[in-house]
This record gives sequence, C-alpha cells and structure tokens, in this order.
Amino acid sequence: MKSLYHIVALIALSWLLLAGCSRQQPALQASNGTMIPLAALQDKWVVVNYWASWCEACAEEIPQLNAFNRQIQQSNVVLLGVNYDALSPTVLSAAVKKAGIHYAVLSTDVSALWQLPQPTALPVTYILAPGGRLVETILGATTAQVLTTTLHNLQQSATRAG
Repeated sequence: MKSLYHIVALIALSWLLLAGCSRQQPALQASNGTMIPLAALQDKWVVVNYWASWCEACAEEIPQLNAFNRQIQQSNVVLLGVNYDALSPTVLSAAVKKAGIHYAVLSTDVSALWQLPQPTALPVTYILAPGGRLVETILGATTAQVLTTTLHNLQQSATRAG
C-alpha cells in the first residue's frame, strides 16, 4: 500500500513540475516576432519611446535612437519603441522597416503595464528605473547624447539614494 502511495505521489509531483514548465512566462512581443520576457526587464533601466510614422520629429530622432541602442547593447538598459497608432502586426512590421528602426518595437502598448501616461504629443520617451517605476519623461525628439547623459544622472542618483 505504501509503495502505491509513493508511485501516485511521484506521478503527481512529476505532473506538477511538467505543468509548471509548460506555462509561458509573461512577455512582450516585438514587431519582428521575438518575445521579450518581462522577467528579463525587471532589473534593467527601460527606455520606452512612443512614435508614429506620420510624425516628422519621430522620423528625425530614429537615427539617434538607433545609435543609442547600439551604445547600450552591453549594459543594463533596454530601448523599446511603441507605435502610437497601434498598427496591425503586418502594417507595423512594414512601418518599422520603412523607418529604418533597429531596436525592438512592441506590438502592443505598454502604458497600462507600467502605468505610463498616454502621450499627448509625439515623440515622447519614458525612462523607467529597474522595477518599472517611471523616473523621467522627455517630450519631443531626443538624441543619443541626451539619453546617455540623462540615464547616467538617474543611475548616479539611484546609487546615492540606494
């Protein structure tokens, strides 16, 4: 009787472990189809840039955002784009390609996820500290240098405060 109990217990435990492995972790989908696990962003500084294809200032800042994205590749900073117009996946993918964007552009809006204000003008860039707290808003086109300096200052302040 005891061995039957152990077999049933092992089967139940195995099933629970397998069921846990099959659950998908919450993730954000980029326009290129890649998934960005939310857990991977938890300890990072996240820069979220809202843009639209019809926005001239947005188009002007894309090369700067591409340069910034290259600079942060080996750091604890992630750049994410969000299209203001909530385009369908196919249209979004084409718009990203046409605009020459080389950083992740999300397929969905993340304002509710991180409690970001809805943009009232474009472009707008939000900087979130590790853990997802909004710490800076940059309204209008920005540059790689402004983002780098702003992040450096924010990170220094966080280090002194923490």
